[in-house]
Amino acid sequence: MTEDNLTKEKLLGMTGDRRFESEEDFKDFMMPEVKDALVIGEERMGEEPASTAADDNRYDIYIYDAQTRREKLIVIGLKTVKSTPKLTEHDINNFHRYCRDEKVLYGALLTETECHLYQYKKTEVTTDTIEVEEIPPLNHIDYEFGKIITPEKVKDLALSRKWVLAALIGAIVFLIFINIAHAVFCAKGGPVKANVTADGKKIYYLPDSKGYDNVIIGDQPGERHFCQEADAIKKGWVKNE
Repeated sequence: MTEDNLTKEKLLGMTGDRRFESEEDFKDFMMPEVKDALVIGEERMGEEPASTAADDNRYDIYIYDAQTRREKLIVIGLKTVKSTPKLTEHDINNFHRYCRDEKVLYGALLTETECHLYQYKKTEVTTDTIEVEEIPPLNHIDYEFGKIITPEKVKDLALSRKWVLAALIGAIVFLIFINIAHAVFCAKGGPVKANVTADGKKIYYLPDSKGYDNVIIGDQPGERHFCQEADAIKKGWVKNE
């Protein structure tokens, strides 16, 4: 099984002795090669003609992170030997600027004969660029990226919390409605009959109480039904003896 990481040797080995007429041709060749090397699906691959300066027409391949599918974890900048016989400090600085702007973790800048791999470590002060021998496996990069808070993640979290809040409010409203409906039902049709006698005494009757069937609720002010005997007692009614 192909290892899901990239080394300088592996990237250069993809091209072999091939030479390309344009960066776009180079990109079209490298896209499936990189996809296979990283063992990822199409949804995590992106391509973009990027320009970080007026004289920089580099084409890029980038790898989306697994969580948001929008933010870039790895950027691979491509230049042909035909247009750039040797990568210059200007080329490298432009590439660094682009990777920093995109807030990626790793970058690879290469021609058919030359390759540089970089890691971008975020600090509170600046972004440090470290040249590395290989890009680690994607599951490791995804894990490291998962610990970084980004605007896209905050936006996704806010959106998810918005729906959670809406669902919570909906559940609360539903429970209130159920409770109100239950209270109305109990007051009008519960099995416990709360009767007010002619002399004002509040007496409740259970279904097995003597005379239960003859008790009519509603002909005296304050009479009502309850669903539970305990509720009648709480409201001041006394059991019929």
